[in-house]
Amino acid sequence: MSNMGVTLAMTKARARRPGSNVVVLPTAAPRQVRQPTGRVGWEQRGAFRRENAFPREYIDPRRREALKLAKIVREIEQTPALLIATAIYAVMTPENRVKVVEHLASGAAAGLTAHVQAVAALRAMTGTVGEQMDMQWALERLSETGTPV
Repeated sequence: MSNMGVTLAMTKARARRPGSNVVVLPTAAPRQVRQPTGRVGWEQRGAFRRENAFPREYIDPRRREALKLAKIVREIEQTPALLIATAIYAVMTPENRVKVVEHLASGAAAGLTAHVQAVAALRAMTGTVGEQMDMQWALERLSETGTPV
């Protein structure tokens, strides 16, 4: 008898003891399922991975989002007016920043290019440390490859 059979038999024996807190459910399998471990399992898992390889490089979803944002930001033409506007936005209070984004959001939702670019630029300026690092990675990747993915 294998170890799994012994374990199952011991569980059933414990369940028959008076005062035992072990209960064998009526829907339980008649025996434990043998998992493919060891050399055979390794070979099977390796074959499965080779047959079902991901066709592209895996990129974390947060970094994929940063790539999209970086692509939009790179398309923005740098002008003195843009530099002045971003400087003003940088010194605003968080409450005022929210109001600015709310003002631009309706145009961005409608798909107006200038509004989409403005919201992307503001999102790129503000964010957590992790978002800023992802944005930096995305900008570097775009400058190396020229394409987001």
